[in-house]
Amino acid sequence: VDCISFTGETTTGKAIMKAAADGLKEVSFELGGKAAAVIFADADMDVVIAQTIRSTFLNQGEVCLASPRLLVQRPIFDEFCKRYQAAAEALVFGDPLDEATSIGALVDKEHYDRVVSYIEIAKKEGARLLFGGDRPNLPAPFDKGAFLKPTAFVDVDNTMRICQEEVFGPVV
Repeated sequence: VDCISFTGETTTGKAIMKAAADGLKEVSFELGGKAAAVIFADADMDVVIAQTIRSTFLNQGEVCLASPRLLVQRPIFDEFCKRYQAAAEALVFGDPLDEATSIGALVDKEHYDRVVSYIEIAKKEGARLLFGGDRPNLPAPFDKGAFLKPTAFVDVDNTMRICQEEVFGPVV
């Protein structure tokens, strides 16, 4: 093996790097992050809403290339937030194999609890919850799944954990 490539969580990446060091193996990692979408006042709002909803909530936000941070220029901030919230709340929960579904459950209960812990941390650190942050009211059999409403915070400072650490869930 000449090179080890890994996409995933940082703790696992560190373990792989330590193991690869003994054999001086090359490593290539994609360990998540906090990529931001920057939205300027002259943007086409219809296009921007559709693209940012997709980039933040596709696969419940469990995507390494998600855009979990949105930097919106002040002149359009209020309108953007209103339209973004409406689009997020229109997403359809359910079985991800059903084409009518927009958003499924998080991978498992443990991960659900981790994502919810980030929501609570954000609130404690002073971020303002714009929408979401709790379970949707779903019929059986989905009422037992690890479903979480799309969640958005505003008034976020770059020093907050929600802004520094990858949540890997439907949180922006």
